[in-house]
Amino acid sequence: MSEREGKVKSTGKGPVPSEAHHISDKSLPADVQEQNQQMNEPLQNDVSHLSRGQMLHLQHTIGNRAVQRLLQGQPQQTGKPIKVTPTTRRAIQRAIGFEFEFGEWKTSHNDEAKSPLSKGEEIIKGAGYKIEGEEAGGNSAIEVVTMPYTKADEAKNSVGQARKTLKAISDKGDGKEHSASDWKGKENVLIEPKGAKGKMQASPAIALDKLTALYAKQAKGGGGGKGLGDTVGKHLNDKDIKDKYLDKNDASADLIGLVTLVVDYLEQGSGKGVLSYPKSAFKLMARTSFDKMFELVPEHAFFSKPENMDKWVNLVLEVSARIFGKEFYDETSKKEIEVDKDKQSPKKVLGFKSFFGIKFGTKTTKVKVKEWIDWRERKERQKSTEEMGSEPVLGQAFNDIEPLPDDKEKEVKPDYKLEITRKDWLKEMFTRDLLSKENDKRFEGMGAYGRSTDLQVVQEQAEKATIVAVEETGLKEKVEMGVEGGSEPEKVTEPKVKEAPIFELRGLRDMLGIDQDVTLDNWETKVEELFKIVDEVNEGSFKPGGKPTVPPDKDNPAIWKETS
Repeated sequence: MSEREGKVKSTGKGPVPSEAHHISDKSLPADVQEQNQQMNEPLQNDVSHLSRGQMLHLQHTIGNRAVQRLLQGQPQQTGKPIKVTPTTRRAIQRAIGFEFEFGEWKTSHNDEAKSPLSKGEEIIKGAGYKIEGEEAGGNSAIEVVTMPYTKADEAKNSVGQARKTLKAISDKGDGKEHSASDWKGKENVLIEPKGAKGKMQASPAIALDKLTALYAKQAKGGGGGKGLGDTVGKHLNDKDIKDKYLDKNDASADLIGLVTLVVDYLEQGSGKGVLSYPKSAFKLMARTSFDKMFELVPEHAFFSKPENMDKWVNLVLEVSARIFGKEFYDETSKKEIEVDKDKQSPKKVLGFKSFFGIKFGTKTTKVKVKEWIDWRERKERQKSTEEMGSEPVLGQAFNDIEPLPDDKEKEVKPDYKLEITRKDWLKEMFTRDLLSKENDKRFEGMGAYGRSTDLQVVQEQAEKATIVAVEETGLKEKVEMGVEGGSEPEKVTEPKVKEAPIFELRGLRDMLGIDQDVTLDNWETKVEELFKIVDEVNEGSFKPGGKPTVPPDKDNPAIWKETS
C-alpha cells in the first residue's frame, strides 16, 4: 500500500484550523488554509448584531475564518439579532483515508519495454482520490488512494466516483490494455483490468483514550477477539503495578490506551513464522510514531525523569508478561512412590522347605515397596521482565524486504530478521521510535506519519482570532460585549488540545468484522460502516467546530490541492 506523509511546514501565519492531520505545534501553509476557507464558503448569515458570547459560539460552530469572511462581507443591517445556541459536546468526526487495491490488474508505461509503474505513481486523479500504481509480485498493479475524509457522505461520493471509474475500465474489456487517457489519465500509462477482486484498508485517527473502545468493538463480536483494552486496564490498576511503577497513582485513560497498543504490538510480533514484510504482522498499525504518542500521555513527565525511565520499560514488560508471557515447561524432580514387586520364595511342604533333602521349587508373590523415581510434571510460568525484554519486538522472519543502499549483499535473504529487542524499543521511545519508517526504511508504513496527528484548535486561539476580526471590520461598537439580556459576558471553557494518532486498519475483518474483500460494487457501504464505528469510538470528545483541512503529502505537496 502507498504511503501518505502527513507533515506540515509552519508558516507562522493565520489562525490554527479546527482539526487537521499535522504537527501539533505548527500552523498550516497558506494553500491549505485557503482550502479550508473554500470549504466553509457557502455560509450566508448576518452576524452584525451578535453579542461577544454569541460571536464566540458562532465561531466555535463554523470556524474563525468563516466568521471573518462574514464580518468583512455582509452589509450592516438592523433588525432582530440572530439566535445562536450554545455549542454542545459531540463526537469528533475524525478524518479517515481509504485504499482499494486490485493486485491482479496490471499497469505499465506505454513504451517498448512496457516498463512497470513505480509505487504510488499517479495514473488518474479525481475529486479527492488518486488511482495509482502499486507493486505486486515484481509487476505493477493498481490502487485507489483517497484523501482523509471527515464526513461519511463526502467519502461515499468521492469513493463512489473512483469505483465507477475502475468499473468503467473493467467493463471496457477484461484482460485487454487500455490507455489511462480514455479516463482523463496519463497519456503514457496502460491499464489491463483483470477480475473484480480487491482489498480495502482504512486509516482513521483515534484518540489514545478511545483505543480501549476500539478494542472493545473487537471483543463484542467484530473480529471475535478479546477485550484487550479492558484486560490491560485491570492490570494497570492492580495495586502491585501501581505501587511499583506509577507512584501509587491510577493510570490515565491515555496511558491505558497506549499500553494496550504496545502490548498488542508485542503479542502480534511474538510469532516465529515467516511473513512478507514487517507491517504485515499487525492488524492495527500505528502511522503516528510511538515517541509522539508517548508524549501525549499525561504520565510522560513522570516517566521522563531519569529515575523513572526503567519504570516505563518494566511496566509494559510486566503487563505483557501477565497477558501473553506464559510458557509451559517440564519440571523434573524425585518422587517416592509405592509399587508392586515380585518376590521369590521356596515352596513349603508340611511346613518344611525341603523333605529328606528334596527341594520343591519356588513361588512368586506380589509385595508393596517404595521407590524414588524421576518425576516430570508439565507446568506454566510467567516470564520475567528481563526475559520478556530480551526477546525481539518482531520474532518473525521476512522474505519480501527490498534491499537498502547500505545493505552489503544488496539482497535480503528469506530468513532476514529485524534485531530490535522489546527493551530497546521501549527504552528509546522517549526520543525516537525504533520501529518506524523514519528510523529504518524497512518499516514501510509503520510510523510513516512521524509526529503528525489529527489536531483540534486551542479554543483560546480561536476566540482571539474572532475578536481581532470584529475589531478590524469596524464592528467593535456594534457588537454587544455581553450576552442577550445584558447579563455578564459568557465564560467559555477552554479545552486542552486534543490530538489523535493516525492508524491503519490492516485487519478490518479481525478487528471490526468488516470484510476487507471488495468488488467493484460495494465500497460505499463499507465506507459508511467504518465511519459509524470510528465516530462511535471517538464519541464524547469535544469538537470546537469547523472542517478540517487536508495536509500536503510529504513527497507530493500539491497532491490534493487541485482535484477535478
